[in-house]
Amino acid sequence: MFDGIIIKSEILASLTVAMTMIPESLSFAILAGLSPLTGLYAAFLMA
Repeated sequence: MFDGIIIKSEILASLTVAMTMIPESLSFAILAGLSPLTGLYAAFLMA
């Protein structure tokens, strides 16, 4: 169903999204006066 190239592309895309969402969710949580851990939970739920 999936070949190696597609799987590598999907893994790279998911890592790219994760690396951009983590700092963004942390900063939004801190700006909102919440715990940074809450921001990480929100990023996990959105992904």
